[in-house]
Amino acid sequence: MLIDLLLLIILFAACAGLGWLLFHAWQGTQPAAALDWLEIAAASLGLGVGVMGWLAVILAEVGWFSLAAIAWLWLLLVLLAAAWVWHQGLSLRPQAPHPPRYYWLLLLWLPLAGWLFLRPHQSIQGGADAGVYVSLAANITYTGRILIDDPVLAALDPALAGAFLRPLPPTSYAAAYYLPGFYAGEAPGQIIPQFYPLPPVWQAIAFSTGGDAVSGTLQALRLVGIWAILGCLAVFLLVRRLAGELPAWLVLAAMTGNALQIWFARYPVTETLTQSLLWLGVWAFIIWLEGVRQGESRPQWGMLAGLMLGSTQLARIDMFFLLALPAAAFLYLRARGDWTTFRKLSNLAWFFLPVTLLTAHSLVHALWQSRPYFFDIFGYIFRFSRNNPIPLLLGLAAVSGVFLVGWRGRGRVQLPDRWVNHLKRTLAGLVLLWGVFGWFIRPLVQGVRQVNDWYSGSTLMALDAINFQRLSWYLGVAGVWLGVAAMVWLVTRLDRRTLPWFAVGFLFSLLYLWRAQASHHQIYVMRRYVPVVMPFFLSAAAILLGHLMQQKRPIFRAAGSLLALLWLGSLLWLSRGFISQVDYADLTGQLAQLDQELPPNALLIFNDAAAVGVADFVGTPLRFIFARELLVWRDAAADPILLRQQFSHWQEEGRSLYWVAVPGGHPWPWPDVPLPASTLCPITNQVLEGSYEYRPYQIHTVTWNLELIVMPNLRP
Repeated sequence: MLIDLLLLIILFAACAGLGWLLFHAWQGTQPAAALDWLEIAAASLGLGVGVMGWLAVILAEVGWFSLAAIAWLWLLLVLLAAAWVWHQGLSLRPQAPHPPRYYWLLLLWLPLAGWLFLRPHQSIQGGADAGVYVSLAANITYTGRILIDDPVLAALDPALAGAFLRPLPPTSYAAAYYLPGFYAGEAPGQIIPQFYPLPPVWQAIAFSTGGDAVSGTLQALRLVGIWAILGCLAVFLLVRRLAGELPAWLVLAAMTGNALQIWFARYPVTETLTQSLLWLGVWAFIIWLEGVRQGESRPQWGMLAGLMLGSTQLARIDMFFLLALPAAAFLYLRARGDWTTFRKLSNLAWFFLPVTLLTAHSLVHALWQSRPYFFDIFGYIFRFSRNNPIPLLLGLAAVSGVFLVGWRGRGRVQLPDRWVNHLKRTLAGLVLLWGVFGWFIRPLVQGVRQVNDWYSGSTLMALDAINFQRLSWYLGVAGVWLGVAAMVWLVTRLDRRTLPWFAVGFLFSLLYLWRAQASHHQIYVMRRYVPVVMPFFLSAAAILLGHLMQQKRPIFRAAGSLLALLWLGSLLWLSRGFISQVDYADLTGQLAQLDQELPPNALLIFNDAAAVGVADFVGTPLRFIFARELLVWRDAAADPILLRQQFSHWQEEGRSLYWVAVPGGHPWPWPDVPLPASTLCPITNQVLEGSYEYRPYQIHTVTWNLELIVMPNLRP
């Protein structure tokens, strides 16, 4: 493990080295003392990660992805940036102060964060988003591309294709899927993966550093924890910039010990990557915008902000709401007259060009390589907006008010100070009303509803009415209300520096505390709160507590210190169970053992009749991580004569066909051909319970029973 982790550290060190050169190649006229070495190191890492991640996505889209190709591109960029720095006579030693001595505490924090975050759940099973991400990463590593061509599906008799694909409802763009998360394309054998490309491409980079399927999978899983570490540091730097040292250390401690951060640092989805990109981008955006207002050129900060915020558009489909930030910045700077000269225009282009190009790239990718996912999600958003206009209108009005407070007008449009103060107090009252309504009133008015879930074929509970309470299961009741109180207080103190942070955090809190569209199981529904909502609540609380702890009056300092200890202690108390539990701790090894029992030319035929069953759980990683050919026989009404002809044809080609029977599966379709004895292959793991209406705490044992049977000769 240490060697594998060292490879990931080298990978990020290489990105930081490239970013260091780019940072100095793009350096502007900002005062040298504005930043310290810690901030410059973080900015360098962000620049390198942003550039290399973007290039890797492009390589995967055109089918040229490989670790070697990425390494050559990295070397080319390093040489070009080094040549530019040398040609311009720029120094690689910025005259910036060192961080305070107590920043060595970060070297003690890193091992603790590594112990908490780098023990990944081996959640590579299909039928869930996590397994789709890792499987897609493995396939990108093997094939060099995102889109998938399956030779077995392509060779199927067209009359049988429907028997091995599950049809989707009429509201879906695609007609069927091969496995959950993998749409069947229009061309024979084409598979179109779900999700946006940046997270699986980064996981593919990590997967490529492993020597085989098992070590590659574990590398991809560990990467999620590294993003969580970087996300914590990004929030730390942002709060430090906004409110000073003490609140920054408070929020770093709060995020490190929070159950949501710990759990999703181990769960291989996109939340921690999005968290690190977003908050690093907001941090850089604040520094860049501050320079613009002061007439300074800060191109590296504009580029960093544009890369980070733009990269979120390639990471998650729901991050298009974030585009309100560059749109508001455009209007603000336009009203200031910052577009009047070429020098000013070129300074603004450092931010607006990368964020625009990356946003355009996300749209091109959606229409080119993720069309079913794009239209399905935006179809849902359109239907939700049409049926629920009030929350969206209120959210838009609230965020517009926040921007107006920070802007105050320029030129012909000037808001008197008394108007701004009245608006701030009104917004503060609305924030308080939002908290009271969400906590006390909404559960009584809306209650718990039953909804039909097409995907699983079952009836589930829609618990959006108690989203505030669900958040308190991980932040604590006091933690939620401390966050709301801090937001009310912060609205009255908003300025142009804190405005971007508050607007982004509050907008996503409005959206996701109204509706959290995800798995109905706890804790997985809470993944929607990890990128923005949870860090925003914790940051607001830390800023308020830090303010109290730095007051001159001893009673305020004592009250702030006591509240901070209780707050941090409650977060740690609510994390018990989540720290020790690692889901599916041996799943990769068990699947590898199953893979080793099969010959190279095996073709697996699962007989699973469930809407989402064992064939999907086990078949997805076998197909994409272990590169096994397989089909899931989903329609028992398929013509048995055509089926027999198809299977006989594959046997004639020299394939070893395996009938993989699962409990409750379709029966063997040819009674005249007896099946030989089976080999029982149970797969057993421990997982956190899938509760609905309460915080999960029990650990369950999950067993998937497979019967592996070598198919007899079916040729007539």
